[in-house]
Amino acid sequence: MLHGNPTWSFLYRKMISAMSGHFRCVALDYPGFGLSTAPDEYDFLPRTHAEIVAEFVEKLDFKAYILVAQDWGGPIGLSVAARYPDRVRGLVIGNT
Repeated sequence: MLHGNPTWSFLYRKMISAMSGHFRCVALDYPGFGLSTAPDEYDFLPRTHAEIVAEFVEKLDFKAYILVAQDWGGPIGLSVAARYPDRVRGLVIGNT
């Protein structure tokens, strides 16, 4: 689950609560959002967030995930989905 700007993953707390019995739910914060910190040189651009998300997808080895995204999470998540189309099982896109 990818949030927008300037929100954070807490946005998805009720969805996660409702779905976690049936799905593995993962919501991350981009560096500097929510309770996370960002390096001093971090530029906060969507393409940079997309690189972070791509690394996240690789490290967790998501093989068949459903992208849930809103606001900036749309272009960030779709960029990653286009990079790894064989890993994407579905898209839930809102207000982006």
